[in-house]
Amino acid sequence: MGSVAYRSFLVRAWEHGGVPVRVLIEEVQSGRRSEVRGTEARRVVEALAIAPAASAGGIRESSEVPAEASMDRDGNGGNGMVLVVGATGMVGTEICRLLVAQGMQVRGLVRQQSSHEKVEALRGLGVETVVGDLRDAASLEVACANEKAVVTTVSSMPFAYEAGVNDIATTDLEGTKRLIDAARTAGVDRFVFTSFSKNIDLDMPLGNAKRAVEDHLMASGLTYTILRPSYFMEVWLSPAVGFDAANAKATIYGDGTAPISWISLGDVARFAARSVTASRAANATLELGGPEAISPSAVVRIFERVGGRPFETQHVPEDALAAQAAAATDPMSRSFSTLMRCYARGDAIPMTDVLEGIPVRLTSVEAYAERVLGMVVAGAR
Repeated sequence: MGSVAYRSFLVRAWEHGGVPVRVLIEEVQSGRRSEVRGTEARRVVEALAIAPAASAGGIRESSEVPAEASMDRDGNGGNGMVLVVGATGMVGTEICRLLVAQGMQVRGLVRQQSSHEKVEALRGLGVETVVGDLRDAASLEVACANEKAVVTTVSSMPFAYEAGVNDIATTDLEGTKRLIDAARTAGVDRFVFTSFSKNIDLDMPLGNAKRAVEDHLMASGLTYTILRPSYFMEVWLSPAVGFDAANAKATIYGDGTAPISWISLGDVARFAARSVTASRAANATLELGGPEAISPSAVVRIFERVGGRPFETQHVPEDALAAQAAAATDPMSRSFSTLMRCYARGDAIPMTDVLEGIPVRLTSVEAYAERVLGMVVAGAR
């Protein structure tokens, strides 16, 4: 709707259908914020319109208002307001940072249960936060109102998983479909969804949810971008799944010969941030990988060369992973075992075409190894 700056605080208001729906009040010096919605929002706007000079300190000249804080009539900044869902996650936070750096106004959807430190970190980046939950349709309607674009990286797996409450069915599937519906109702221009590689194609709860959401998004009528990254270096080449560079030990799934286009989460975030405006990304499904496909055994050799010492490796055969998935008693365990089976089969993704349309400098496995082992050395000092 617009913004009004005062010597002591900045008031920004958004409207929907000509009616004020949200007002954000920020103290200029401290950065502290408060927010009102609905009837209270309308009352604040009406009060300011009647007697703005009665507010503390009187009105500031518009030239004193920071450019990044100004709003146009529909509530978007010059480049549009972007809602990031999954904003407190590793990829989501980096997307927020990149979008702010691009000059966009960014809002992060956070849950009541979100870490206070992570929420404050987002605000420190210049990101507004709005409380909502993929299981609460009303909160999504409010969050999506007047957004230019929505980017979601959210998943219940692995850290937020709670069976029957925040799991693959409630969050990854139904919750994300609910978010798409809210975005469509709000008239969002672009919806960016983070899925995973088409080569991760064996039957499993998480994969089935991802593909169902992709179908729902493509049928929604929204301009969409579906990102399908390969295996994240920061996850699959980390102690979380048995790749312990600090102690030169690695668990390899399968025989270790099938190439994988390992990708850095930072590069996925760059593609997501670019996809908000890139014409190449409109109504596109982008398979994403790193600069080259490298087998797990070759990855170990890279780490050995960079670190200057041999690794101790162990292999988990694919048939053992299949048995593990079949015996799994919950969707998350079954999904993890199946992701490991797909890893064993490889995931090579050519990137030439994607990079021509969306240039991103991709992180190599060697660069990742140097970073990880560099942190190990630094930590030992």
